[in-house]
Amino acid sequence: MSCPMSICASAALPAILLLLSPLFGGLLAGVDRKLTARMQNRKGPPLTQPFWDIFKLLGKQSMVSNPAQILFAIGYLGFMILALGVFFWGGDLLAIVFLTTFASVCLVLGAFSVRSPYAYIGGQRELLQLASFEPVLIAAVAAIYLKTNTFLVSGIHGGLMPYLIPSLLALWMVLPIKMRKSPFDIATAHQEVVKGPFTEYSGAYYAVILVGEWLELLLVLLIITLFVANPWLKVLIFVGSLVGELLLDNACARLNWKWLLRYSWAIALPMAVIGIMVSSDVFRALINALSAYIYIGG
Repeated sequence: MSCPMSICASAALPAILLLLSPLFGGLLAGVDRKLTARMQNRKGPPLTQPFWDIFKLLGKQSMVSNPAQILFAIGYLGFMILALGVFFWGGDLLAIVFLTTFASVCLVLGAFSVRSPYAYIGGQRELLQLASFEPVLIAAVAAIYLKTNTFLVSGIHGGLMPYLIPSLLALWMVLPIKMRKSPFDIATAHQEVVKGPFTEYSGAYYAVILVGEWLELLLVLLIITLFVANPWLKVLIFVGSLVGELLLDNACARLNWKWLLRYSWAIALPMAVIGIMVSSDVFRALINALSAYIYIGG
């Protein structure tokens, strides 16, 4: 028996979006490079330049210092594909967080599996960036759960604003860490550590890493759009988040790892915790009770 057209369409749409994700991610990378060039008063490459870079890398000889690098590169891309798949099928946000964490761990293990000092230092810095970003993301997801009573992406239908403004601000604050943009591009600082955890990758294996980065950027921006319900607002917050981080990237100098941890744990994480408190029914009940007490007492 053939399924109804609406059911077939709803089942096929996530698969189509997942297949098109590398295209969307590559275009985002192209927009990144184009806008960055314009901000630096340069013409910049065409929007399709990231795809030409991938084709060029696929045609080059692929060399690795350790065969384990191949496994970790594929693992990074694989976990990012799984995370995007869970998102498009309306799955568990907490599972998405864990999958992105596993992907980042693959990058770190790939860096630690070689003897290059640049890769090793880059792996250490990638761990610091992971420890700075992930707690804020987990806290934001927890706030979303407390407000909606579900971790499912398909169950989030808006109503998060203005209650979760602190959580959204916290995610915006740590977005440059996940995007590896200034002032927190310490893991891939080419002036210091060549390319950090990616130093020992080449050819097709480095192409795999680049595609994984495209998907990672796309996923983080899509998670941020969950805070609003209107489709036009989703587009606005998606584009605004990307452009805002590019402005920050071109306006700031790189900071060291100590500033990274202070910024994330002392400012962004408390902001995310405030988001949890605001979205909690217990906290709102305490505020209402305090307001009633002050009103009656007055």
